[in-house]
Amino acid sequence: MEHQSILNLIPMPLGGVELADMEGEWVLYSYERETMVYLNDSAHVIWRLCDGKRTVKEITDVLASAFPDAEKKITIDVSETIQRLMQEGILKLGEA
Repeated sequence: MEHQSILNLIPMPLGGVELADMEGEWVLYSYERETMVYLNDSAHVIWRLCDGKRTVKEITDVLASAFPDAEKKITIDVSETIQRLMQEGILKLGEA
């Protein structure tokens, strides 16, 4: 999915996904798919912002305002993280 095409979509966690702190590492577990996805610190923050209300652009804007020197990297990280979580079957994109 092209970066521009997802900016106005809303990432929504799928049901049956649990976030757990396992000895200092963040893990998403999907009961339905029986899969675990390890999250680094930035992916963990992105996951927390995927609340089913914010668009991809709004998530990017929140992080870019907190870290203005890293805006370009944040834009790429948000898009890549959301696409990875979609591939893992943990997140879906909906219309705003």
